[in-house]
Amino acid sequence: MPDKKLEFDLEGIDYDNLNTEADFKKEAKRLLPAAMKMAGRRVAETFWKDTHKSLGLTNSQKKEFIKEAESEFAQSPKEFVRVEKMLISKLKERKRNHSSKK
Repeated sequence: MPDKKLEFDLEGIDYDNLNTEADFKKEAKRLLPAAMKMAGRRVAETFWKDTHKSLGLTNSQKKEFIKEAESEFAQSPKEFVRVEKMLISKLKERKRNHSSKK
């Protein structure tokens, strides 16, 4: 499960065009591939840090381990939905902040 504190690249988004739930969902879907990769990498790196020694893995295996774990994460429908919801939430938060600065 990705950390709720994950930060996503939300630069260059036209928040003025995000008005309906469908708008937020469409934008989240556009951002989802990069967000899934980033979240998968973060989860894999955390797992590696916490468990590689107990699994008998060496540092030379780290790159392959992270690549494989990242790929598995990206294929998880459960994580896909979870990250999409996180993106929508972040977009709405940024929209509120963007609107209050006007």
